[in-house]
Amino acid sequence: MADPQTEQPAQPGSGRLWFFGYLIVVPAIYFAWRYPLAGRTTQLVDIGKIAHYTVATFVLYVGGITLMTIGYCGAVLAARGVRLRTIRLPVMGISTLLLGAFATLYPVNAIDMFIYAVRSYLLTNYGANPNAVRPQVYWDTDQFVHFASWEWASATSPYGPLWNVIAAPVTAISDSNIGQALTGFKVLVVLAALGAAWFIYQTVHLDHPDYASAAALAWLWNPLLLWEGIGNGHNDVVVMFFVVAAIYCWRAGRNGWVIPLLVASVLVKYVTVLLLPIVIVMLWRRHTMRQRLVIAVQSAIASAVLAYIALYPYFDIQALRESIKSQSGLIMSSPLAGLILMANRWHWSLNAAETGKRGAEIIVALTLLWSLWLLIRDRIAGAHALVLVMSAYVAVAAWNFRPWYLIWIVALTALLPVGWPFWRCAAWTLGALLSYSHYIWLREWWPGDSFSFELTGIAFSFVPVLLVVLAELIAQAGWVSLPLGSSRTPESSPPLA
Repeated sequence: MADPQTEQPAQPGSGRLWFFGYLIVVPAIYFAWRYPLAGRTTQLVDIGKIAHYTVATFVLYVGGITLMTIGYCGAVLAARGVRLRTIRLPVMGISTLLLGAFATLYPVNAIDMFIYAVRSYLLTNYGANPNAVRPQVYWDTDQFVHFASWEWASATSPYGPLWNVIAAPVTAISDSNIGQALTGFKVLVVLAALGAAWFIYQTVHLDHPDYASAAALAWLWNPLLLWEGIGNGHNDVVVMFFVVAAIYCWRAGRNGWVIPLLVASVLVKYVTVLLLPIVIVMLWRRHTMRQRLVIAVQSAIASAVLAYIALYPYFDIQALRESIKSQSGLIMSSPLAGLILMANRWHWSLNAAETGKRGAEIIVALTLLWSLWLLIRDRIAGAHALVLVMSAYVAVAAWNFRPWYLIWIVALTALLPVGWPFWRCAAWTLGALLSYSHYIWLREWWPGDSFSFELTGIAFSFVPVLLVVLAELIAQAGWVSLPLGSSRTPESSPPLA
């Protein structure tokens, strides 16, 4: 590998990064001021109720999210080819402002943090297994469980058992103080986001140091990560911390940690089990048979210890199965939900739900097999395969689609801060966040029926990324030359190749 000091390109100043960073910061500060957590820790409300559904707040939300996305894209482009030492001040300064602003934001689009607190409270206060015991059991005797709302008090935790272990210190310290619990979960996701940014930076820096800063910003300054991960406090940030840590260990040659870290992510949220086959192939291809056996033994022992810690002291596998099954029945805001709406509206003879589910499962399975084949044939980089499989799952198999699921895509795509994967992620980010304007404000003013309303909401989330995919296919076919897929990163040595 050539000496990076002799081949380093001329690096521009940090002025552009400051400019694009402020495009993200200004809306962030407005949102934190308009929808503060302080004074509302005991309330279960959403952004529409806080804003009173006014036209002005609607315009400011749409404008703010759009401005943040523009600033985000501009910042990542400005950071490409620039070493961190050149832009350290704007990176650190803007990141601090963004994390600080969203850490003080009320979780305006989801009460998940309240539900995390209640379920963890069951464990730390009553010694109850959150995966087996419903908060409603204590509804009449403990007012704290009311923060889960009656809707979710009747459900057990759908998360993996390791999440119970991670969340427990928060409620053990805060006890029955919901404000302290929410603050604790905010601190947790901020630390996880920063840790993930470090792993992303280090992973890309190993091969392409000129793109490491752009990779870190592609994660840490992403509007969806900030809004959903830090603002709404979703534990998907913790999930992806373990995933990108595993990928870093793979790239850095710390092979015994790769599978256990990925298993840790699965034990927090089961969806990342889809990534295991790809990572196993990534490990298999670069080692001899003896090395594979050593890694397999190390991985098995570490994963078993981790599973024991996560399951202790309940070891209730049946409860985990039932919690997973209960979540799989929810269908909302997804392409499958749209298919069911159309089938009901136009009286199709097929069972749309079952047909759609089976079709989606086939698509994800074929995507996984195709990605593995490309990976084995050295036709695709590992990070590309991970993004491809997770994107397929979110697009067609996440029946109950929620915008924060895209945190998975944002983290994996940050490892590829160039070309079409980045633009797909940016488009999906914008569409998913703008869908809130539809489901909250436009719901109050919608002139049509529920059928058109629901389909329009689904279109908000999925049409922007589909348009980018279409543009990508057109460009790859050679019909039109588009600059969005270009990259100064050598094609022969992409990140995580």
